Parts: sequence; structure tokens; C-alpha cells
Amino acid sequence: MIGVLPGGMFLSELLDFLTSDTESGRIKILEAVSVRLGIHDGNQAQNPTDRVRMMTIHGSKGLQGNVVFIPGLEEGILPHSGTLPYPGLINEERRLLYTAITRAQVSCIISLAQTSVVSLM
Repeated sequence: MIGVLPGGMFLSELLDFLTSDTESGRIKILEAVSVRLGIHDGNQAQNPTDRVRMMTIHGSKGLQGNVVFIPGLEEGILPHSGTLPYPGLINEERRLLYTAITRAQVSCIISLAQTSVVSLM
């Protein structure tokens, strides 16, 4: 995610961006940085439907989307192979997966590396 951020961000702006709790807060920070760097003039209307929001399952709490994609849902990736000996960590990953799946308003598409795509809803 940091790789797509403007290269001229100050550390304080980056910290504000990374600690922002809302999507609108992050967008405001990026717009302010873009204006400061002269990337755009601040008067351009941005249509939020012209973009794709990507996040980890850890960052999906409180957010929703029409379609949610969960790629690579297989043992060793989710749950991670390092958590298998620890039941508490497996329960946490189970909770995170449930949260990610329930963020979908219309459809949740789960992919597996060696099988076809499975669609829920």
C-alpha cells in the first residue's frame, strides 16, 4: 500500500495516513498531499466508484463493499501454518475471516490456488 503513496509525503503525513480510522480521512490526507506536491489542483472531482479499495482482512472491520474478494483461502495461508499449534491464534484467524466475509453486501468471492473460484451469496 505504501508503494502507491506520493513520494514526497512528509513522515507526519504518512503517520496520519496510516493511523487514520476512516477511508474519508485517508482520502483527505492524500488530497492535501497531492495539492501540496502539485499533483492535482484540489478542484478535480473524484468519483469514488472509479476506484477499487484494497485492504487486508485485518483492516476490514467497519467497512463494507458490494463485492469482496478473498484470494488464497487455503490451509497454510489462512490459517497461516505458523498458527496451527496455537488454538487461540486459529480462533483469531477464524474471526478475521468471518469479519471479511460479512463485509460483502452483494457477493463474496473466495479463490483457492488449485481449484476454481467459489462464490458465496
